[in-house]
Amino acid sequence: MSENDFTYFLKRTFLLGLPLALQSLLFSSGGFIDNLMVSQLGTEEVAASGIGARVFWFTGIFIGAPEQGWEYC
Repeated sequence: MSENDFTYFLKRTFLLGLPLALQSLLFSSGGFIDNLMVSQLGTEEVAASGIGARVFWFTGIFIGAPEQGWEYC
């Protein structure tokens, strides 16, 4: 593989990975912003928000994982 081919590969890989990294960053910052807003209400409210977020996360995993697996069958 020549230098030019490798540079092209790196550029294309970066362009493909950039939206994925941005989506991950935005999704993670959503939880932080939720905690920041709820933290002004009190500790019990923050705990309830955390439990709700965990339930939402687990639900997403159990719904999303079979859906992704079905696409590859």
